[in-house]
Amino acid sequence: MATHYHQYHLNNNYFQHPLEFGNLSLIQLGRCYCNADFQMMGEHEDFFELTVVNSGKGTLITGETEVKVGRGDVHLGGPWEMHGIISDHSDPLKYDFFAFRLKNQEHRERLMQIIGERPTAADRLFQSENVVSLVANAIWELHNEEYCSKELLCHMFEQIVIYVIRAFQPKQKKHARGVDTVDSEILCYQIMHYIDTHIYTIKKLSEIAEALSYNYSYLSNLFKVTTGRSIMDYFYEQRLEAAKNMILDQKMSITKVADKLNYPSLYSFSRMFKNRYGCSPDAYRKNNGVIAPLEKEKSSKKEALPLPTDAGSAE
Repeated sequence: MATHYHQYHLNNNYFQHPLEFGNLSLIQLGRCYCNADFQMMGEHEDFFELTVVNSGKGTLITGETEVKVGRGDVHLGGPWEMHGIISDHSDPLKYDFFAFRLKNQEHRERLMQIIGERPTAADRLFQSENVVSLVANAIWELHNEEYCSKELLCHMFEQIVIYVIRAFQPKQKKHARGVDTVDSEILCYQIMHYIDTHIYTIKKLSEIAEALSYNYSYLSNLFKVTTGRSIMDYFYEQRLEAAKNMILDQKMSITKVADKLNYPSLYSFSRMFKNRYGCSPDAYRKNNGVIAPLEKEKSSKKEALPLPTDAGSAE
């Protein structure tokens, strides 16, 4: 039995007539913005499901086990399981969901093996910027009528499944040995790629070393010798580039930009942004003619008046 309380629920439901995308049958794909009292409990049919937490906090239930979740967490659910979600009262969940069946027997067997070896909710939890991004893009693309939309979705869904399988594979240990020039360049590329694809979730740079199964000091020295700059410099640069794009494209408040990129404070973010670009985030937004969220809302209520030329940040 399920109880639902949500502010907004985009539910593309194809239980009765699944949509076919190559080796995958799409059962359900959408997004839920929960109210404080949201809770859901039900039994899966013969399909897999990913729950991708975009923001907020809550509890995911698999069978009789529970796990606390937050932004960036992804949970894998299996066929014929009891599955539940309870949203935090003070910080409600916003999450994407993706339910599917697989015709690719190898991929299906690998997912079933993962589920068999990891029976609890906590065992099925992982983080992957690739999966988060692909699921969100697929929701958008599902109703897109542009060129090759269905073909693009086929590739997106296949990538999602592969990234999920990879997330549960044991990491290969690297041998403690020296690397030649080619190896060092490849390793530096892997470091940069990890930073680029995890820019919203990295909280400490030692995570990179853990992901690549190397000592951080070793990676730091190798990166400096090979590229002429430190890993920290590269991370700071990419994080600020992401912030700049979010200010221009997503039009969210400066405070939310700083929070999403894990800056310790708004002051720290503003100071580092000004050091690199020569102006504050607010000034950068105004100089590029972007209307901040609150200003945009106000302007929409004054249709008889021209749009403001000066747009401040919604802090």
